[in-house]
Amino acid sequence: MSTFFAENVLVKNNITAYGVTVKADFWYVCDEAPVVISLLQERLAPYRNVILIGMSMGGHPALAWSRALGATTVLSMCPKYSLDPNECGILQGYVDNHFRPGMEGMAVRKENVSGRIFIALDPGEGHDAYHVHLIEEELKGFDVSLIKMFFAGHLIIRSLSGTQEFGSVIKALAYGSNADVVETIVRVRLKNRENVSNKFKRYGTLKPFLVFQGLMGTTINKYKKCMGILAEKDTIMPIVGALLRTGRTKEAAKLHYNLAMNISLREKKNSFVCRDLSTPLDGAYIMDFHGRIVCFDVISYNFIFCHSIFDTNDAHFLFSEPEGGFLFIVINGQKLYVCEREGHLSVSESKNASALQVRQCDDFNYIYYVKTSLGYMISVPGGGMVLDSQNLKSWEMFFLFTKKSRD
Repeated sequence: MSTFFAENVLVKNNITAYGVTVKADFWYVCDEAPVVISLLQERLAPYRNVILIGMSMGGHPALAWSRALGATTVLSMCPKYSLDPNECGILQGYVDNHFRPGMEGMAVRKENVSGRIFIALDPGEGHDAYHVHLIEEELKGFDVSLIKMFFAGHLIIRSLSGTQEFGSVIKALAYGSNADVVETIVRVRLKNRENVSNKFKRYGTLKPFLVFQGLMGTTINKYKKCMGILAEKDTIMPIVGALLRTGRTKEAAKLHYNLAMNISLREKKNSFVCRDLSTPLDGAYIMDFHGRIVCFDVISYNFIFCHSIFDTNDAHFLFSEPEGGFLFIVINGQKLYVCEREGHLSVSESKNASALQVRQCDDFNYIYYVKTSLGYMISVPGGGMVLDSQNLKSWEMFFLFTKKSRD
């Protein structure tokens, strides 16, 4: 790796910096570490104001190497106290994928730490909060400031991105007081588009109508950086699905239409086209629990997904008939029913015993499921459609998105 975190920001702000990267995710606990520390000590010797910044895996050495490097200030973002299961609670995935011989006893120790310490995290990330608490306990009596980055997730650096924005953070670390550093980071986070987008993502499925009102209101227009959120499919489509789940079909259609319009404007297209225009108005699109539109590929005979009814790909949108809920696609104006037998999908010009249907859940008026010969259809996030789920929970739920609701 020839580049390092924040390199462009540092260069553009004319700040002298050294970056340390690794080829494997072993938290910089390796045989080469003492050599790297020695080289850095030589190069940092002429400087009196040494700032260490580390994110996630890099947050650990930012603390653990600070005394050896003579740091005056440390910004450690979402650090781990240790990956050693004998020293703390650590998710098994970290142990299986990153912990190796030689990393025993790697915990952050107060005798290795110096300078004023700033630790940033999203309190909503429980595992990060647990490890930061352990570090706080270890560094009692030190000059430690905890900065809570709400809605930032684990990769909180995204909420501080931007040449001017992160440049102001670095300058505050170099020349500002503790209060200046905290105020600068909080201010940058609050104005960052990533922060606003994360808020909508977090609350979009919990309070979809309230989020819809916020997105369609005039306040968001005051922030140019936030306008792009209305063109983010991964942010908007789950909210559309949540609106459908609560029966707010008109609001869902309006938000979806605005998504398409903003994508068109962002990509500088003069128009957008909805495929399958010959589809009868009484056909309803199928949306999965994750906010994706379900399509059918007649080449592979499999379900695939797109993010919008205005997307273009080689597959055909999947529709549901209002009477009976039979699933169908339209090719050259002809309706073909999607059938399933023992896990194998096909299409037919007529309804038969193997034709798939959406059925309404008894307890929810706007939520549907699809029964197959093997169980239930389940839409896997980041993956495809599985036909043999034995449960009927969230991922097995689907919503209907009608063209009529756009009126």
